[in-house]
Amino acid sequence: MKTRSTFYSLLFTGILLVSVFFSKGNSSAKNNPTYQDSIKKTSLTASIAPEDGSISPKIDSYAALEVKKIYQGSRSALQYQSVETKPVKKAGVVDPADLKTTIAFAEDLTAKKDLFSQNTDKHWAIASITKLMTALVALENNNLGQVVTISQSAIDTDININGNTENFSVGEKYTIEDLVKIMLTVSSNKAAAAIAEFYGQKNFIAEMNSYAKKIGMSETTYYDCTGLSVSNQSTTKDLTKLTEFILANKPIIFDYTKPANLSVTEINSHSIKTLKNIDYFSGQPEFIGGKTGTIDASKENLLALFNYQNHNILIIILGSDDRFSDTQNILNWIKGSFEF
Repeated sequence: MKTRSTFYSLLFTGILLVSVFFSKGNSSAKNNPTYQDSIKKTSLTASIAPEDGSISPKIDSYAALEVKKIYQGSRSALQYQSVETKPVKKAGVVDPADLKTTIAFAEDLTAKKDLFSQNTDKHWAIASITKLMTALVALENNNLGQVVTISQSAIDTDININGNTENFSVGEKYTIEDLVKIMLTVSSNKAAAAIAEFYGQKNFIAEMNSYAKKIGMSETTYYDCTGLSVSNQSTTKDLTKLTEFILANKPIIFDYTKPANLSVTEINSHSIKTLKNIDYFSGQPEFIGGKTGTIDASKENLLALFNYQNHNILIIILGSDDRFSDTQNILNWIKGSFEF
């Protein structure tokens, strides 16, 4: 029995040596189909341990068992176990409670991972979240230093909405950059209208819709530059695409929305106006930027970006009775429900 085992051990060793020698001799032809065919015909693992892991009857069971171990070991080495990327949801987590919104969505933009969704298949009037696209088109088509004169028609866009905190007067002059800042910080419809008038209002709105198509926002329509129209509608999916595009191409737009206060200069008088950001999260360390939006038909909307554990977290709230509370609720839930 010992002699027989020794014989097959020697036979097994000999076959391995021949296989190695043959492989080296043909190394220059590895990309040649004939080489691959020869490997299939001469390979020890191919003849002894087929793809299904069965043992060939061409060799004694003892030697075959050893070869099978080698084959299975090498196959295991080539396999890998997929590991879920962070953030990872903790076990036993329940959805956030007491939300006062119709639509809610949260995504980790860094990890490309959805964290929470509620009624995200719905279209919704986005109100002044519209102004993110207004800002994008304004910065793409105009020099930031170009000067715009405030007209009566721009002032007539709304009457005392948001407390008229921008306090414009006919004939005042501001740079495009300052008007964009005012528009985003206090959600000024007058500033948005002045920007669109400078560009040509019809052309400007057409450009907004063209840009939406360019970004892939197939479920979004813009009828005005302010968001006062209920026909300005979108989805959380499209708003996520817009957010990602701005972060990649015009991150300055979100930079404008971060500070708690804004100072701008009226060019004619050189007077400085200081405005308070209407976004509750402005000035907070984790806040990257965002945009509010409110009309009667939409209720309260908010698109907000936060940086948590070096992850950019996007939260979109549409149709809320308390957008800031809902956003804070979801942000706290994310922090407690996921491992980063």
